[in-house]
Amino acid sequence: MTKQEMTGRRPSWFSSWARERLPDSKTGYNITDIDFVLSDGKNLLVIEEKVGASEVTPAQRSIYRLVNTAFRDLCTKIGMKYHGVHLLQIKDEKLFWDYREIEEDELACLLSFGKMHKHGFEDKEWYKQMVAASTVEDFDKWAKANPIK
Repeated sequence: MTKQEMTGRRPSWFSSWARERLPDSKTGYNITDIDFVLSDGKNLLVIEEKVGASEVTPAQRSIYRLVNTAFRDLCTKIGMKYHGVHLLQIKDEKLFWDYREIEEDELACLLSFGKMHKHGFEDKEWYKQMVAASTVEDFDKWAKANPIK
């Protein structure tokens, strides 16, 4: 049996079935879901959502590295801009984007690929760094350098 689901928020048949029937994670077999993939036809962004104190596991990081490489290569091939894999945490009614606290308006701008510029933060250094973090390795560096306080 694989590792028990920890949030209690996944009542789906498949999630329960996979945990009971697929190889144990101790054998090196990893399974994760991709929470959100956003696209407007010109841009692509992947989000891992965590609620509360949950963190991205080493197994998830491993899978997201593969997903990141595949999406990056595909987007390059078809002429889309790839914005990488990012972490959205909801903790104590606050939002954190790649370990940086942000407001809902800022999140809306990020997720609309900058189409909502009315808040004037696109010139801030954290925003430029976030947009530039287009690889899982960049994401990992960003996350380590910017822990939740």
